[in-house]
Amino acid sequence: MTLNCSKTGKIYSELVREYEAKTRKSRELFEKARKVLPGGVTYKIRDFHPYPPYIIKGENEFVVDVDGNQYIDYWMGHGALILGHSNKAIVEMIKSQAELGTHYGYEHPLAIKWAETIRRNYPPMELIRFTNSGTEANIYALRLARAATGRKKIAKIQGGWHGSYNGLHVNVHPPFTGKPESPGIPEEFSNYTISVRLNDTDDLRRKLLENKDDLAALIMEPVLGAGGGISVTKEFVEEARELCDRIGCILVFDEVITGFRISLSGGYGFFGVEPDLTVMGKIIGGGLPAGAFGGKEEIMKLLDHRENEEHVFQGGTFSGNPLTASAGIATLRYLEGHRDIYDKLSYMFDYAKKRVDEIAQEYKQPIHLTGAPGILGFHFTLKEPKNAEEVFSLRYCNELYPLINLYLRNKGVLYVSETVMHLLPSIHHTIDELEKVLNGIEYIFHSLM
Repeated sequence: MTLNCSKTGKIYSELVREYEAKTRKSRELFEKARKVLPGGVTYKIRDFHPYPPYIIKGENEFVVDVDGNQYIDYWMGHGALILGHSNKAIVEMIKSQAELGTHYGYEHPLAIKWAETIRRNYPPMELIRFTNSGTEANIYALRLARAATGRKKIAKIQGGWHGSYNGLHVNVHPPFTGKPESPGIPEEFSNYTISVRLNDTDDLRRKLLENKDDLAALIMEPVLGAGGGISVTKEFVEEARELCDRIGCILVFDEVITGFRISLSGGYGFFGVEPDLTVMGKIIGGGLPAGAFGGKEEIMKLLDHRENEEHVFQGGTFSGNPLTASAGIATLRYLEGHRDIYDKLSYMFDYAKKRVDEIAQEYKQPIHLTGAPGILGFHFTLKEPKNAEEVFSLRYCNELYPLINLYLRNKGVLYVSETVMHLLPSIHHTIDELEKVLNGIEYIFHSLM
């Protein structure tokens, strides 16, 4: 049996008509949005064809749109909501803090408790500074790495997404040309950026050693997010640690997605390799805007204005604000007290892996699941992809991705995006709900036979 990809256009058109019939109010809002928001959205990846659903409520693993359609949400606030939408403990904490003040502009005790809670579970973050997003945290972490080493160049992983920082907004999407991926970023900003293929130890070794005299840091996600949910191999991350030690560059883990998701100690705990600096976001804010970076005391102390007249600058009006701190503390303390959550996420990943293999065998089509507990990447590729380049180059029917996305949307399952299929479940998601995703894949395969 082979898939007849030429049939995808007709099926997709039928699905569009079905979607339009059940989301009329969302369409009206989209037309209004286009008059005040470029492209009609607040962030490109939240757009869908022919228009996005407009969400007005979230509870546990569900969201509801303006037309009253309920969806099983597998995007979960970009992965920030591991405890689900409108978690009662978090909501109550936010309410209590809001009555005392949403933003002081002064130091407050919650920031200390927040930092202590993070460090207790992630010991390599010996000292911590807060920001308002993962993007900001990455900017400051790399500034700190350059200051600590006196070097300029940064190595990143091909397909790695670290926010919209000019110097890292390169080699995120195919064709991986090495040029900035947005107009308005001068090419000079990427002159000091080196890209390495994930899980290719030869490429890693060659690139790092070639630039050893001017390499400040290697930054990497333990599991690629935008790059398709591809996990690092143990061999690759251990080689990265050894090479950074050898040439004196700083190993930075971007744990904005993986932090407190794939384990209570993130990628550091999952893979057993200790970074010099770590960047976090999403889950640590409990659903409110948050970011943090931290690491070895000797590096982080370069931020200490009391000890260094020429200290590294970091700051922000809302950094470490009490409202976000309260939500973050509530989230992390819940995770500390319910460690079996990670067993559940691990079981869900293993179950999905088994079912994907069964579907592949039944329909005689290669399907692969990548990622880690809490991050499920589905790939319709000739073999299991090991890096972001293979996520795209090995596809045998590119039209499957938007087709499955729209079919599942019509069936009450929502996730981002239409070009990469990765799910970020919460503690509330069930195997039965995961089966809806898997059944959707089976239905589309059957329709294309």
